Amino acid sequence: MQREYPLARASSIEFMRKNSDIAKLLEDFSEGSVVAAARLITIIENGGPRAEAAMDGIFPLTRGAYRIGFTGPPGAGKSSLIYHLARVIRDSGRTVGIIAVDPVDYLTFLLLEKCADLILTDSGGVQEEACILGVPCVTLRDNTERPEAVEAGAARLVGVSTEAIVEGVSTLLTDPAEYAACQIDRNPYGDGRAAERIVDLMLRMLRPQ
Repeated sequence: MQREYPLARASSIEFMRKNSDIAKLLEDFSEGSVVAAARLITIIENGGPRAEAAMDGIFPLTRGAYRIGFTGPPGAGKSSLIYHLARVIRDSGRTVGIIAVDPVDYLTFLLLEKCADLILTDSGGVQEEACILGVPCVTLRDNTERPEAVEAGAARLVGVSTEAIVEGVSTLLTDPAEYAACQIDRNPYGDGRAAERIVDLMLRMLRPQ
């Protein structure tokens, strides 16, 4: 299941009227112009409203492409995994684009998780974060020390075999009901006010009798 990405948001439509060069670049890009692609990349790298308008126009041309992010510690095998995945995609006659991103800080990582449609992980911490952020999670393990997420329905424990992983991911990406079932509205790990209660308790304990 993918989010809906309109050709352009209302604000971008008005913006495009005032920036006809982007509309022309998008038209040329859709016809295969390498020069237009290079100029659009520059606009996007510069950021701002023009970059947003350009990305709004580019997405429909990708025919609903999936964006898959890989993360992990050094030596975990990310490069090998990406290489083999890209080869499988190319061998099937499809196009794949790879963008390398520098390591991010924790808050940025949380934002990436929040913006994801689906998270695949064997990390206990990421399982918790996915559950709290309301993002369906496929847990690549035979067992987990975070059973709360599985019991709540936010995570699917699929094991480590290729067939089981593909089936679990495919089910969530193609069945809206299954996907919605993983978007729980309660947090099995608490209400997020633990720190507030701890501080309140400490202040009461330190307060002179």
